[in-house]
Amino acid sequence: MRLIVFDMDGVLTKEKSSWNFVHKALNVDNSKNFELYKSGKISYHEFFKLDIDLWVKKYKKINKNVIIEILKRIELQDDIDDLGKFLNENNVIAAIVSGGIYWLADIINKRLKFNEIYANKIFTDDNGYIINDGEIMVDPLKKDNVIRSIERIYDIKKEDTISIGDSYSDISMKNASRKFISFNGDKLTNSMADYSVNSIKELIDVINSI
Repeated sequence: MRLIVFDMDGVLTKEKSSWNFVHKALNVDNSKNFELYKSGKISYHEFFKLDIDLWVKKYKKINKNVIIEILKRIELQDDIDDLGKFLNENNVIAAIVSGGIYWLADIINKRLKFNEIYANKIFTDDNGYIINDGEIMVDPLKKDNVIRSIERIYDIKKEDTISIGDSYSDISMKNASRKFISFNGDKLTNSMADYSVNSIKELIDVINSI
């Protein structure tokens, strides 16, 4: 394998959603926004902006450092440093492809040193205060498109790619990968995966076996 692609929330972290983690910390409720998105009444970009708007409306001005400090409280998976060592020793291209918050991906990247990180960026003004917009680098239901772009950058074939996710929204990763591994996935995700694992150690063993 030349390329290994990781979802972030629920795979590299114990927290299943970096967005929900921040919502809870700021005491806002995005359930109505989620239902609108889930029912197809709004696009993912609209959903993204409505979620940020919850923070801005409640706190008027909120600096990105407040959000970053909240994200730093998210626990990474046990043995995460073993994964970083494994990736480095095997000289593979490693990437994060996540619908989560880019600032968290950046925090993790500083520790594990990925080659590429794709997650969703929240914009700020010149003073670091959050504004109601951002850059959608990853549509959660179209992660295969991002993986293909990485494959083109490094001239890597689908047959040389492994992807790892934890939920149904990660299933599209299969379309651009030789093997898809479910990490702590639900029954549906496990049933659609080539392998299912529940720990970093199991994940490393499975990758070694492919």
